[in-house]
Amino acid sequence: VSLHLDFSTAYLLVYTCIFTTSVALLFARRREQHLASQLQNIATQYHNTTVSTCSHEIPAVWRVAATVEQQVQESMCLYHPTTQNTASGLSQQEASDSTPDFLQYFFPTALQVIQQGKQFVKPLVKALTEDFITPHLTVLSLQSCVDTILNAYHKRHQKQVEVVPSEDGQVCVSLIHLQYAIVHVLLFLQANQPKQVISLWISQQANVHIRLSGQALSHDSIRELFTLFTPQTNAKNMGLAISRLLIEAHQGSLLSKTNALASDLYTEFVITLPSVEEKYGTKKVTG
Repeated sequence: VSLHLDFSTAYLLVYTCIFTTSVALLFARRREQHLASQLQNIATQYHNTTVSTCSHEIPAVWRVAATVEQQVQESMCLYHPTTQNTASGLSQQEASDSTPDFLQYFFPTALQVIQQGKQFVKPLVKALTEDFITPHLTVLSLQSCVDTILNAYHKRHQKQVEVVPSEDGQVCVSLIHLQYAIVHVLLFLQANQPKQVISLWISQQANVHIRLSGQALSHDSIRELFTLFTPQTNAKNMGLAISRLLIEAHQGSLLSKTNALASDLYTEFVITLPSVEEKYGTKKVTG
């Protein structure tokens, strides 16, 4: 292309191109520096937090445990909005719509740890126990814990849980973590079969039984629900897996069993907690 430009026009064109390019490069560089600075601040804050508050060998484990705790607080804020931690600044509606993928919070080192599978679960339970469960342990009536969360659950969901007259016992628990596990078992059973009856009772061994009558789920489907960090799994599908971690952090267990007999068809989840006598070797009275 042949351009017939006089000297002043050509000079102005070259000047404009050079000036525009210089400004673009300047702002691009500033943006790159800003992003780099943000990443460095996040890395520094993460390092300082994990070093100062975490005694675990793998800092990523503590970071995962902290994210689990955040999900517990945000989830239970829907049921106890006036008493739960509101440090996250989320409204009830925002919290209910929030189903973040856990993995997006973690550094690459955490992803490598997660890929180790079962080797990751034991230190994760230890981190949950030491840093998030133990500081909130209280000797409480198990029946009182269940009644409190069922009242809140019935206000949010139309499905009513049938409470069977049962035993009571004293347990040493973190109330919010136990109630998180109960709620997510109920939510799973309700979503799976909304028209069937859900029954709940407490046995003498300080066990909470939650049974869905009329359907026996396959063992494979239940096993998948208890698997942490499976491919393409996000936070909204991890409620039972997280619940099991929290109960294990209490030195208890969350198990399931099914009965496929036509005369007695059901799926049952059992939350087992150590009683006060088992935990301390003596009987304690709630103050």
